[in-house]
Amino acid sequence: MSEESKSLLNNSKGSSRTLKKEKRNKLLSIILWISAIVILSHYQSFNVKETSDTLMMPDSRNYRDVSLQAVSSVEPGLEQEQEHHQEQEEQVLVQQEPVQQLEQQEPTDSSTTINQDSQQQQQEVTDQEIEAMEGRLDETKIQHQSNQLQMTQLQIDIVKDDIGLISRMHKLMYIRIPRTGGKAFEQSSLFNDAMAFAQQGLRSKVRGHHLLTDMMINAKERHVQDFTKAATIRHPCAKFISAFEYLKNGGGNDGDRQAALETIGERNIDEYVEYLDQNEWNVPFMGHFDMQYPFLMEDMESGDFGIDVVMCYEHWNEGVERFESTLGVKGLVPRMSAAELLLKENQQLEQHHTCQDLQPATRERLQKHFALDYCLFSYSELPEYETGTCVGTDMTKSSFTEKFKDCRRQVLG
Repeated sequence: MSEESKSLLNNSKGSSRTLKKEKRNKLLSIILWISAIVILSHYQSFNVKETSDTLMMPDSRNYRDVSLQAVSSVEPGLEQEQEHHQEQEEQVLVQQEPVQQLEQQEPTDSSTTINQDSQQQQQEVTDQEIEAMEGRLDETKIQHQSNQLQMTQLQIDIVKDDIGLISRMHKLMYIRIPRTGGKAFEQSSLFNDAMAFAQQGLRSKVRGHHLLTDMMINAKERHVQDFTKAATIRHPCAKFISAFEYLKNGGGNDGDRQAALETIGERNIDEYVEYLDQNEWNVPFMGHFDMQYPFLMEDMESGDFGIDVVMCYEHWNEGVERFESTLGVKGLVPRMSAAELLLKENQQLEQHHTCQDLQPATRERLQKHFALDYCLFSYSELPEYETGTCVGTDMTKSSFTEKFKDCRRQVLG
């Protein structure tokens, strides 16, 4: 064989290897695309079919249950898909063996012809496979888009009226009372599904402080009536101090800042509480100073309490562990010791006020105004971070309901 022929043969081999590698990569890429879309299509078509039945069920099965069942339904089909892909890859490898054997032989004119014929046949087969796979990919994409449209419409119908911290994945409502550490819950992965819905424009932003009664509007139609309701409470005096410092230093929305400028101004906290008391607390008021119990009532008129898991800010870790145990999750909400809570509290307060620092008359005025909170949640005059237990540890919704009725009679007559 001439040097020129050898050179052409070597170039042909190099080009063949490059071509085979490119086509093989393209084929594998298409296989991966189809596998991904098949999983999504199975998942969404399952959800569309199953959710239509789910919406009629009184127990309102959550998305987590549906998702787990969807994965189970996908597995058999996925295994078949993988077996099919493996067979195709084996066929390609078998077809490559004659070529590899020929490449190892001493180059001759006849081997060159055989090699070229084999390459041409392999290229034709590979092109046909790629064309068939591309066609299947297009069909799968169309079906996936169709299922996605159905799923999106279903999600809109279900979640469009959700407000605040509602997770359909965890079947959870968290009522975020101002200045009680609720940001730790809002920023946890508990509400990733709600965040995703909000980003898609399917519901309002996952933020704000909302009453349970507002979050439960049309609960049956929205299939949230069986969700776990949780909230964190805080000693009324410590909560008031936190709100005062937060608002005086420019926290809150535009309305809060304007009200703080008009009512707090240059007053210190003792002067501000005296001002509120003199005006019977009938002044432009910021929501951060609101009483806590109205956030947690299922029916204010009847006195029905609506929270399943009541956590206490002063006993943070105990409450979080009890909450996660109820939900069946672990490690999703950060822990804070009593020392860390106090340190965090002092870092947030410019003048490092505590309830002990207030004048006795100020504490008395706060106790009078927030009497129902003090009574319902069994708070003493001063917060207890390292002693005592959280009122929510042993009480249920029904026992809170009875206690609220008793406290209301005592406070309001």
